[in-house]
Amino acid sequence: MLRTVFLYGIAAGLVVAVPMFAMLTFSEHGGAASSQFTGYSIMILALSLIFIGVKRRRDRALGGVIKFVPAL
Repeated sequence: MLRTVFLYGIAAGLVVAVPMFAMLTFSEHGGAASSQFTGYSIMILALSLIFIGVKRRRDRALGGVIKFVPAL
């Protein structure tokens, strides 16, 4: 379980951190609308990785059933 948590958690963190850092470093002032859309899209992608990690844990280790607290 710990391996799955680290694998998908680090992947989600990198998906958020690297593009956000690049956007902050290379963006110009005044481009807020496009950066908000891009930032929101990146966060949705990262949360999707967390969802996939929980689903993988549920399917492989727990026989297709997981309760709320262990998934949290």
